[in-house]
Amino acid sequence: MQRISIFHARSTQLVALLLVVIASATSLFVLHVFKDDIESQVFFDISNTALYTVMSTCFVIFLFDGFLVERSIRLLSKYIGSEFEEKLRASGLSIHGVLDIHSGMPQEKLRQCIEQSDELLILQTYVADLVQYEVSLQKFFSRGGKARVLLLDPTSNLVPIRSREIRGVTPEDFQKSIVQNIRTFQSFGGSSVTLRIHDSIPSVSIYGNKEKIFVGNYLRGYHAVQGPIIELSHSFYMEKLLEHFEEIWNSSKIYNKENLIDV
Repeated sequence: MQRISIFHARSTQLVALLLVVIASATSLFVLHVFKDDIESQVFFDISNTALYTVMSTCFVIFLFDGFLVERSIRLLSKYIGSEFEEKLRASGLSIHGVLDIHSGMPQEKLRQCIEQSDELLILQTYVADLVQYEVSLQKFFSRGGKARVLLLDPTSNLVPIRSREIRGVTPEDFQKSIVQNIRTFQSFGGSSVTLRIHDSIPSVSIYGNKEKIFVGNYLRGYHAVQGPIIELSHSFYMEKLLEHFEEIWNSSKIYNKENLIDV
């Protein structure tokens, strides 16, 4: 990428200003030394004329340079913006904490996040592709990781409502998937996983930890993991989503194994 600089315009202005100062100093020196000399008066008049010419030229240069500076600033701002965005993406940082936006759940990234974490947060109706993360979950729990998982209450009236919004999923399939999720997390995590069931459409799905989360939306016709997924790091946006998680967590029911429906 070509680098744009405003220093060229600034240096032109300095040169023009320096010419005015030199011309003025020369005329004053000539006037002081040869003020009584008639022939020198002619030289002084020529010098004075030259001074006015230099000043007029510099004035025009300043006007033109004003345009150059404004143009250079616009180009520099555009250049800095694009380069800054490239560097942020390369460094893994971004404005508002958005690291990337994926067309669906980036499974490999989520697996790495699970395997490298000490904690795991999940907010979902149910995890549709849980089988893709079973190995990573086993590694996570074997290292002593702790998980908090929020799933939709399988007896909730929202089960048939949400199931109708997903193509090819019946209320019975939806309910069975929630129960299977619960059993899988219990089997892998034991006492290291805390399961709660909520009775609300949580607006967004959340996977991750307090360092990085993957956020999906509940779109009509799709599972949350099949739509756009926002990869987020530390930011105001992430902070509000984690608060959203905690609010649903605090208003949810503690999972009771004895009360698990048999499906």
